[in-house]
Amino acid sequence: MSRLGHRRQQTPHHARGACLALLLALPAGAEPPAPPAQPSAGQANPSLPLAEVRQMLATLGELDAQLTELAQGALADADAATTLDERRRYERLYGETSTRLGELRAVRRDLQRQLEQLEGRPLEADDDG
Repeated sequence: MSRLGHRRQQTPHHARGACLALLLALPAGAEPPAPPAQPSAGQANPSLPLAEVRQMLATLGELDAQLTELAQGALADADAATTLDERRRYERLYGETSTRLGELRAVRRDLQRQLEQLEGRPLEADDDG
């Protein structure tokens, strides 16, 4: 078959690797984006930024679940590896993913703490760390 007519089929393994590669491309110690400018006293709805923060927390929760799944997949792929080199690559991928997951959870905890302070609620125990 000619090279032009042959197309490599993507497996879930390849899709997982591509998604993880994009996530790992972020700098390790990257700071979260700078907060928007403080709203002026004349703005009508001061709760809008808090709603955006709540939405961001929900999105970070979804990302946490995705990274957890990717880390577990990398570990399973390491166990199923047929060569030592392949095993080491998946173990390194697992380690990097776990590091990013820890950073994400720290950001989520900090963001949750700040949101609770802004809302005047008492801090609650965090269930993931």
